[in-house]
Amino acid sequence: MEHRIFVSEGLSQQARKFKELAKTFVAVNNMTLQQLLEEICKYEKQQDCPLIINENDIPKLAKAIEFDSDGNIEPSAALYTIFAKLLNRIQERINDLPSRRMDFYFRTILGECPNKAHGDHAHVIFPIELEGFKHKLKKGTRFIAGTNKDGENIEFESVNNAELNDVQVKKIYTLAVPEKGASTVSEIPVYTPSQAIESKDIVPYPLFGMTRSGDRAVNSEFARLGLAVSSRLLYLNDGIRHIKVKLVFEGESVKGTLLECGQAPELFLKVFANAFQISLTTAEGWYDVDGYQVESRVLDEHCEANCIGLILQLSDMTPAIVNCDPNIHGDEYNLNGPAMRITVKPHASYNPWETLRNLKLRKVLLQANVTNCRRLALSNDIGPLSMNAPIQPFGPIPAVGNSLVVGCEEIRGKRLSAFEIHGNWRGLPHSRDFCYWYKQYPKAPLTRDFKVSVSALLGGYWYPFNTQTPLLQDLFQSESDAISNKLTISCDKALGGRTFEQQYDAEDFVFTPSSRDGFFKIKLISPENAFMHQDYSKVLCGNLMQQAIRKNLGKEFELPNQPYTPELENLSVSYTATAEINLRSPDNSDGKILFLRPWGVSEKSHLKLEGGALFLGLSPTKNANSVNLYFQLNRDSDNIHEDGEIGFVWSYLGINGWTRIPSDNILYNTTANFTTSGIVSIRIPKDFITDSKLMPQGLCWIRLEPQGNWSHCSRLFSIYTQAVEVVRTKGFEQKNSFKHCKPGCINELAQSIGGLSAVYQLEESFGGEPEEDREEMQTRVAEYLYHRNRILTARDCERMILEKFPEVHLVKCFAGLSPENPSQPTLGHMLIVPVSPLYEDGRHIWDPRLSGKTLEDIKQFVKQNSSSFAKISVMNPQFEKIQVRCNVDFVNDNDEGELLQDLNQQINNYLSPWNSDSSSRFFGWSLNKEHLQKFIQNLPYVEEIQDFSVLRISSRDHSEYNMEESDESSSQYIRGTTPWSILTPMKKHFLNIVEKNEDLRDITIGYGDLEIGSTFIIQRRNNG
Repeated sequence: MEHRIFVSEGLSQQARKFKELAKTFVAVNNMTLQQLLEEICKYEKQQDCPLIINENDIPKLAKAIEFDSDGNIEPSAALYTIFAKLLNRIQERINDLPSRRMDFYFRTILGECPNKAHGDHAHVIFPIELEGFKHKLKKGTRFIAGTNKDGENIEFESVNNAELNDVQVKKIYTLAVPEKGASTVSEIPVYTPSQAIESKDIVPYPLFGMTRSGDRAVNSEFARLGLAVSSRLLYLNDGIRHIKVKLVFEGESVKGTLLECGQAPELFLKVFANAFQISLTTAEGWYDVDGYQVESRVLDEHCEANCIGLILQLSDMTPAIVNCDPNIHGDEYNLNGPAMRITVKPHASYNPWETLRNLKLRKVLLQANVTNCRRLALSNDIGPLSMNAPIQPFGPIPAVGNSLVVGCEEIRGKRLSAFEIHGNWRGLPHSRDFCYWYKQYPKAPLTRDFKVSVSALLGGYWYPFNTQTPLLQDLFQSESDAISNKLTISCDKALGGRTFEQQYDAEDFVFTPSSRDGFFKIKLISPENAFMHQDYSKVLCGNLMQQAIRKNLGKEFELPNQPYTPELENLSVSYTATAEINLRSPDNSDGKILFLRPWGVSEKSHLKLEGGALFLGLSPTKNANSVNLYFQLNRDSDNIHEDGEIGFVWSYLGINGWTRIPSDNILYNTTANFTTSGIVSIRIPKDFITDSKLMPQGLCWIRLEPQGNWSHCSRLFSIYTQAVEVVRTKGFEQKNSFKHCKPGCINELAQSIGGLSAVYQLEESFGGEPEEDREEMQTRVAEYLYHRNRILTARDCERMILEKFPEVHLVKCFAGLSPENPSQPTLGHMLIVPVSPLYEDGRHIWDPRLSGKTLEDIKQFVKQNSSSFAKISVMNPQFEKIQVRCNVDFVNDNDEGELLQDLNQQINNYLSPWNSDSSSRFFGWSLNKEHLQKFIQNLPYVEEIQDFSVLRISSRDHSEYNMEESDESSSQYIRGTTPWSILTPMKKHFLNIVEKNEDLRDITIGYGDLEIGSTFIIQRRNNG
């Protein structure tokens, strides 16, 4: 919404000076020597006196008296000139009386004197590539930074002792953990000092991976978060496999989340029905399961509390789940068995991270229901059997005591609750019961008479033992009019709740007398004559004899049926196995859990970081004791209005995982809570490791975590090691000689040191102040007499800030205004907006900002000198960039490139409020588009402009942008969107050169015309 309230201009360093203190404010006469001679000549003419001095000779006479005369002056003219000179001296002494009186008052009565000069500071970096290098740089080591305007050498000295070594920054990662939405990771480029000096395209990144508005960084990717579960239960070769995973959480952590009973089932399904990606280890790599079902007590009251159940089904076409192989599945997974990976889907419509981040995992329950498993090892009393053809389980001539041994390799090491053997009988008799088939036999057996015993081989023993009662089951089942061809043998009772031993998977899994595990025996127990093979010849002979006798009698007789030899085909097994992996148990024989981190894995609990973190990968070192980390931060710290300091936790990756670095090991930190570029000196822990699974291996890792609201931290360009802070000690004494050193000025040591061949200064020096002159001293004292170091009005606040902080170009104090509610006055609030002078570092040409440290110092300074009830906010101005877009025709077609550059600069000078010749204001500005257009049109080399429009771009957090184009049909004025907005020109304007008599094309905003970093804005839809 456009802000229409009138806003007065702030107070600048130049405007704060009192005109009454100027030496020429009270003067008898300010005429110069030449003016006095002209007045004498004029008086001679009025009095008709002889003209002693020729009017045309006055400049020559004045110059001759002021400087050395050659003696060629008429005596009479010389007399007049000397008289005028003496009068001029007396006049200067009289005019100087008020000034001397003020000097007497300020110096003698008040006892004030000018403040002494103090040097500006800078940071320098040594690029050390020599392995094993180590040098103790003493405090006071001198550096050369060229000469000042007076030709005086500029020298800096190191502020602290510093250890220089071979430690280098190799990797910089950020992790953003928002309260809502998916976590993201990003990598910040690492530059050498020479690259940082030469390149102007280095862009800043959020320090902890997330913008102030909560959006993820432009270069970020969604973080991998989840867990990996390894268990022998997951070793599933074939068949139809149903797997259920229950994630059971601590009851206290479930409170207030979607898992708590009574929550809306619809919302639960929206969040968790598509929240995870489940993958399994196969011979080809990780196999992504297509979909799953979710269960919870929120959906079904019969389910277990405090858990999420995930049910997935694998068809018989799905590849076998095999043991985890580091060469195939990644060396970060230190798992011996098959594994399941459960990761959070970052692109889910309803991201579950808000719920999952608060849950504490207690245990994982696994259950596998397998049917139609056909990878079996079969044997009978004769020997091994092949699954490729029908088998005779009890041999060609079955007898009581014959047995079939069925082995399944994948059940070894599993706790089975059910196991069944399935198959189809081949060639069954076509009768309702075996008694009809064997009706010619004595003691014809019924179908139910065929019994088998079931036993299981566990640990080298068959259960139940031979001395125990056998576990009998029917071998055949009867249907209404036939014998069923289906075989179903349950082995549940034979298991007795026992678990098979876990053995290495053998390539040839066959039954031998030395086998110990994984086999079931089906032993034929009854009937006594089994399938009547032994009786067949006797019955046949008897029947043939009877047939011969009856044939003589003319009667037909039926021959006995051949004994049925059992044959099985389509043999398979089905079973149910369970496993429990409890995090509270020190010995989990059922499996292992790994928590997936963005760059590695951990055996400890889930990710607990809040907000975000910064990770530094340092090169390994053997003899380094400390490292100086230079954080090069952007000048874009957010407004300072929160009371209380933000905290930071430093950790390193050691043998015990992430370990907090003691506060004593943080030797010093000059970044002011990472709001300004500075050095963090850290004593290096001795138990650094480089082979942890948590982070990429081969580097020493340091982690920085913010505690509290870190939104005012500046964005990061990069981080460098071997940094030293220096202060100017020479070359700044004179007022006109003091100027901050630009990047690259400090480039050598005063005395060379072996191994330190180069010195780099990446940023402009800061701070420092020359010795006060008379006018500045009197202004300072007069201001003190005016406000007595008490802030009672907005002007008091502005004057005190400008006096205390000379690096501030202009400051505006908004009394009764809060940045959260700028549309109406808010009692008790005071918003302070200091404005920085222009920088020349190539990054902040037209939108300079003060560092966060300066903003915080201003806030604390104002807080100390104002009412304790005042709520103070300090922030950099909001810059609204203006780009002129038009077609232009030059008067002269020659040198169009130079004319275009000059036109671009002229527009910038016209728009920039820092330009003394510009009519633009800092605050309360309004841009008249007609005046701007006339200014361009009236330039001497411009023939004509058409299709004139103005593009305005504003942003509060460098993430969300507002772009608005104003053409001739829109309002004549462009005004700021907030009271603290400042108009700044774009670095480059869109100026299209056209030839005479050429049709001028319309200027429209297209992707091809936008410039990355200026007008090319990428807006991302929030998927979180």
